[in-house]
Amino acid sequence: MAEAVDLVVDRGVLLDVEVLGRDVRLGLVVVVVADEVLDGVVGEELPELVAELRGQCLVVRDHQRGALDPLDGRRHREGLAGAGRTQQRLEPLLRLDPLGETLNRLWLVGRRRVGRIELELWHLIERSCRRLPENRELQGRRPGYPASMPGLLLGPLLRYVGETEATVWVETDGPCEVEILGRRDRTFCVEGHHYALVCLDGLEPGSSYEYEVKLDDERVWPPAESGFPPSRLRTLAREAPLRIVFGSCRVAVPHIPPYTLTKDEDPEHGREIDALYALAIRMKEQPAEEWPHLLLMIGDQVYADEDAPRTREFIRERRGTEGDPGEEVADFEEYTHLYRETWGEEPIRWLLSTVPSAMIFDDHDIHDDWNTSISWLEEMRAKPWWDRRITGGLASYWVYQGLGNFSPHQIADQGVLDHLKSHPDSGRALHEWARDVDWGSDGQALEPLA
Repeated sequence: MAEAVDLVVDRGVLLDVEVLGRDVRLGLVVVVVADEVLDGVVGEELPELVAELRGQCLVVRDHQRGALDPLDGRRHREGLAGAGRTQQRLEPLLRLDPLGETLNRLWLVGRRRVGRIELELWHLIERSCRRLPENRELQGRRPGYPASMPGLLLGPLLRYVGETEATVWVETDGPCEVEILGRRDRTFCVEGHHYALVCLDGLEPGSSYEYEVKLDDERVWPPAESGFPPSRLRTLAREAPLRIVFGSCRVAVPHIPPYTLTKDEDPEHGREIDALYALAIRMKEQPAEEWPHLLLMIGDQVYADEDAPRTREFIRERRGTEGDPGEEVADFEEYTHLYRETWGEEPIRWLLSTVPSAMIFDDHDIHDDWNTSISWLEEMRAKPWWDRRITGGLASYWVYQGLGNFSPHQIADQGVLDHLKSHPDSGRALHEWARDVDWGSDGQALEPLA
């Protein structure tokens, strides 16, 4: 049974309550923000909310400490970046100056008071969930169509959702035109990989839209034999509560034994229950009215330095693992495989196509204990492979995670997609930007694209 805690809090002490002080990567926390209408899914206080959620030890790892270090930046709080990680460059990455807005200004609760919250901790490790058939490689291409037809590699990911506008992200296997709910847009290219962020506006507040994805007029989503309901976009309604599911630290492993075993049962492979997988199974049987309105992913969406067996197999075939960085991800190309493996299983794809998501990264998206000290940073920068890792990690973060945090209005005001689509391939510009972010402190995020 779900455990619920109802309380009234002041905005300044949001979530200032003792909840189970253990790693709840294996569970889910649902936050219902009520009382006033929300201006958007992602908002002004996203970094503060992230810091509060982690600061209450709801999501922690063994190496995270409670005390703040003198090197901590003003955004780091307890657990967002960890003690002493001022070089983690969260501020420059989040600022995204050419986009015109920082994530700190993207109104989570726009100028309105947080009234009442409800917390539920679902003990998924104790819950049974029905097994799905073996994972299929959902390439999105219909049988009988020629190889030249574009295919859907990853997505759709429902990202920003407000009262009247939304964005949907996809990765395709070639340049094409993407259509969702009658809105069409061309893909952009980064290092030979093709992506689109389709911006939707003119939607009705508090409405629900079942949607499909078409590439060059051919439907590629949902899969013909999907065991899940149709993907659905639900706009926010005034005077309605917002239910937020949040979590972090998710490794890419199959949801089958030995990976579903405990560490006691299998010290090497055991990862226990995947919370996102379990949430997808639960939602499949629930009415849509009970679904969360936002998935807040507060770090370590991918692990560049461990697990991900299919990505490791690709690495071994591509370059071998005798020298550094071994089986760890080395560059943008390998990050693309890591993201596909992390988000590619059918239950996860359906979940991310139906629940809007906001994302911020942490150390494992780049490297364990990333930027913990100046000496650590100098040591890593001396390694010949580090430049490709850091620029590939930051560039892939921006493509797969960061871009979708912004509203269509903000993206249009700053011409971000126009910048991307004006280049035959934006890979070089994004790598230059990533290098500037890693070495600098001004946070000029997209100037190389101008």
